[in-house]
Amino acid sequence: MLVTFGLALLLDVPVLSNPKEVMVDNGVVTAGSGVALLALDILLPIPSSIIMATMGNLFGIALGALLSFTGMMLSCLLGYGIGRLWGDRWMRNTDAEKQRRSLQILEKWGGFALIVTRPIPVLSESVVILAGIKKMSLKTVFLTCAIGLLPTSIFYAVVGAYSTSLKSNVWSFVTVILLALAFMLVKRSLDRKKEISLQ
Repeated sequence: MLVTFGLALLLDVPVLSNPKEVMVDNGVVTAGSGVALLALDILLPIPSSIIMATMGNLFGIALGALLSFTGMMLSCLLGYGIGRLWGDRWMRNTDAEKQRRSLQILEKWGGFALIVTRPIPVLSESVVILAGIKKMSLKTVFLTCAIGLLPTSIFYAVVGAYSTSLKSNVWSFVTVILLALAFMLVKRSLDRKKEISLQ
């Protein structure tokens, strides 16, 4: 990879040394590619946070967030479909510990689990597939995923619009994770208060 990068700099290949201009000039292709990559995040190890930040940088906050939201929603629906249609095969080919952890979260939190796990890699994919296996209603999956993805998409678009440094992307990811944990703590607190009131 380093040799390839060095050759790109020596040969001054525009698309490799400064890809932003090429991406901007081919906006429709870039936008479509970004959405497609985010949609395939359910199947492939796609760096979704970097792509979402890039969408914000290239297309601005509003359009960048919309493109990221669209791609990630397609990923959720694809994951749900995989769970509904090929759940048994997925269960056989997936790490048992990952399944157990995801199932535990889904059973405990229900639709809320789909909201809080959207920004968390691997876990988000497992939970939405398990929602399909458990035959959660499509309406519930769509609404909860949308609620979880909207702030995440906007956040990364804002980060991308103002900065494209790796350091900023890492910190934005950490912030989104902390927000997800905060939601979980609030939900747990509300559940405890409900249990106390029922007693």
